[in-house]
Amino acid sequence: MGSGKWGIGNGEWGVSLIATGASNREIAEIPCISEKTVKNHVTNILSRLNLRDRIQAAVFAIGS
Repeated sequence: MGSGKWGIGNGEWGVSLIATGASNREIAEIPCISEKTVKNHVTNILSRLNLRDRIQAAVFAIGS
């Protein structure tokens, strides 16, 4: 995963924000990206980590 303008990769901020329970719209407001881009990132994160849904991503983030 590449490093974004905040010094962390997309997957890192994505999983962290998913773990807070933030919606795609709420996540999109933070780094000023579109909701569709967030949705794509979330889908990619779930796929890379072999997770089924946002709940599993949150559990993964808490356990990391």
